[in-house]
Amino acid sequence: MQLLRNDSLLAVVSVHFRSALPWVLPILRDHPSSVLSRVYIYECGVGLLDNAIKAHPRVTLLDKGGALATADHFSSWFDLINRLYDNLPRYLLFLHEHDIGYHRHIPTRALVQKCVALIRWVPVQFVNVGDAVVNTWLKATPRVGGCRTMASRIAIEWHQLRHLLSREGFTETATPPQVVYELFGAEALVHRCRIRQRTRDAWQKLANASRAVVLHSNMNYALEGSFHHVMGEPWARPFVVTNRRRIKHTTCDKRRIKAKKPDRLMWDGMSELSLRTNLLMFRNTTDMPIKTLADTMLC
Repeated sequence: MQLLRNDSLLAVVSVHFRSALPWVLPILRDHPSSVLSRVYIYECGVGLLDNAIKAHPRVTLLDKGGALATADHFSSWFDLINRLYDNLPRYLLFLHEHDIGYHRHIPTRALVQKCVALIRWVPVQFVNVGDAVVNTWLKATPRVGGCRTMASRIAIEWHQLRHLLSREGFTETATPPQVVYELFGAEALVHRCRIRQRTRDAWQKLANASRAVVLHSNMNYALEGSFHHVMGEPWARPFVVTNRRRIKHTTCDKRRIKAKKPDRLMWDGMSELSLRTNLLMFRNTTDMPIKTLADTMLC
């Protein structure tokens, strides 16, 4: 099939549940259509959405109402990939609806600016835009400090996940990963070449399966831990492993996470996105040479 040429740099996709999405109009004002072509919002029909957002010519509202309102947000992201597959912009930025949260301290407007600056400098394939690594993503044991580890969550769902994650020319192993080394939060900047490593039918299969996944279920968390792998990254991401002393770590604490206190969990300037942009802007090559970005060059 002849894929259409789409010269726009970036499109953003999110889900609207309760948040007012205060960042949508500012990012559209900041960037022309040649840079930010469109913001896609999957509307759950629960909270109110500003009429100015609804009416904006570069906003597309897609239905996620009814029974799908409480379905996993990955279903929306995979659905959009399926819709845009033949005409993808160079990058898709997958974001939650909040401006900041317990897993991301940088406001969305500033985050989009950083993403645009980064991809103008170097053609990265995948960047997790979260802020920290949680210790439950580093261990192979069933639990750490009362929290179930990501490896154990994935192992519980592996029979289904294995078939979902396998793609044309690549089959997942019979045994689940022993450890998952990645930032948590599952918000990411992804190049279209990564997306097209899977067929359109494969993305449709992922969308269909994730519609049945309930938020905060074990499968929901297992998909979060698998999101980078769905996008072609190894379970233990080289960038995170290489820069593990630079990216901040935090300990799983159910009470703290539920309280959603970003000031106790976040560290400005220590995320993967900040490390990558700082490297490019200031050419600080003493401890982290540019060759560490070799794994991110375009396919």
